[in-house]
Amino acid sequence: MNKPISVMIVDDEYLAREGMKKTIKWEQYGCEICGEACNGQEGIDNAKKLCPDIVITDIKMPIIDGLKMIHEIQKFLPYTKYIVITGYDEFEYARSAIKLNAVDFILKPIEEKELISAIVKAVENINIVKKELFEKKEKFILSIFKGKITDENIILNNANKYGITCDKVYVILVANEQYESLTEKKEIKKLYHTNICIRKIFKENLNHIVFITDIEDKEIIILYNGDFDLDVNQLKMIQEKLLKEQGLCTTIGISSCKSIGKAYSAFLEAQVSERNKLYMGKGSIILYNDTAAANGDIKKLLSIEKKNLFSKMQALDMPNIDKQLKYIYFDVLSKNKILENDVKQFTIEVILNAAHIISGYSMDLEMIAGENFNVYESVAKLNTINEIYNLVKGIISVALNSVKEINVLAAENGIKDAVEYVKLHYYEDISLKDVANSVYLSESYLSRGIKKLLGINFVEYITKLRVEKAMEYMKDPNIKVTDIAKKVGYSDYRYFTHIFKKQTGYTPSKWRQIKN
Repeated sequence: MNKPISVMIVDDEYLAREGMKKTIKWEQYGCEICGEACNGQEGIDNAKKLCPDIVITDIKMPIIDGLKMIHEIQKFLPYTKYIVITGYDEFEYARSAIKLNAVDFILKPIEEKELISAIVKAVENINIVKKELFEKKEKFILSIFKGKITDENIILNNANKYGITCDKVYVILVANEQYESLTEKKEIKKLYHTNICIRKIFKENLNHIVFITDIEDKEIIILYNGDFDLDVNQLKMIQEKLLKEQGLCTTIGISSCKSIGKAYSAFLEAQVSERNKLYMGKGSIILYNDTAAANGDIKKLLSIEKKNLFSKMQALDMPNIDKQLKYIYFDVLSKNKILENDVKQFTIEVILNAAHIISGYSMDLEMIAGENFNVYESVAKLNTINEIYNLVKGIISVALNSVKEINVLAAENGIKDAVEYVKLHYYEDISLKDVANSVYLSESYLSRGIKKLLGINFVEYITKLRVEKAMEYMKDPNIKVTDIAKKVGYSDYRYFTHIFKKQTGYTPSKWRQIKN
């Protein structure tokens, strides 16, 4: 339901004011009386508080007359429309009111039909102006929130132009927690309607909203008049109403109170607040002053703990890995409220380290976490510290336990010793038979064991080792490629080049040129 058009009546005659208030069915024309005044000065004062859309005013009044009053009100309410009332002897004088944004002027004694006609005309005018103003205001505010307008002076100058009269603002960011599930199901129409519902309930239940709009479907942005205190309990009530009546969970992030010129800074604060649901959980209301970013000491501690974790992962020390993960996520990250992006970046590094460990056993993340698993996309979708911790713990547990099982099997059958022998002697002219003899196994048994352990056969494995070692040697520009070939077990340089290109897609010289 659209907000009624507000009307203020200014006339020094009490009966004239009462007559206009009571004889016109204002609601029939989409209007409501928001206030009145008995002289021009009172009209100016009340207009500052009430911000009327339409002012109906007499010209001749004590203290300040109607035209001077209009002139003053226009300075802070540029889009307000005026209906001017005048006596016959003031008719020519009243024509100047047209220049002051008056949509009509009416001669005394006032005829109801004439006044109604003027009101209808003013309403039509106001509706056109409001539509144009809304579109311009929305574009202006979105330009601030998207970082296109950050200059304080430009924001201040345009705020008044678009009818934003408050000196201070809060930015309230409302996250629609249905966004991820609805986009995954491609229910874009439903997402659109849930956002409409959220906006509607906030508009109906929260006073002093300057503007409310969506930003990229995921979040609703509210610009709130900072000249009034923000009642967090009222926001909680709105949240509960959305959840109870519509089944919609929302998380709210709130900036500190800032001057309108610093609206972009306030928006960034609201983003930080909302993303702290990482620790506070979905459905929270989070004030910027309750958030914190990591200082240098915390980042240094996190770096040390990451090295400790990676060392334990390499050693397949699962009991201590679990303890380390809990400590990092809930004592280091959570208690210090490390920013979401930093937490997710750390998480990606941990998972990729696990991927590096299992790659040595011819496994990858898809084998561990499921087909089409993408570490970046999977981590980006998570919203709370518990969700992130559970993902990391699950992947590491499955990955490293898989490696452990392979190692146990290999150790029991002597295969692991064979693999270690190949790692130490890869550059020599060794055969499967040589390796089998070294660990007292038959060639056929060893061949099957290596294939089962590594996923590749003996020749493929020794070739892989040689090419990887060659790549390491190539980092040193002082070693010739011909010498590298000999170092990794190839006496024939041309054959080495053939093998290297088959494995990497590049000749040794080209690979060195690209990588170095």
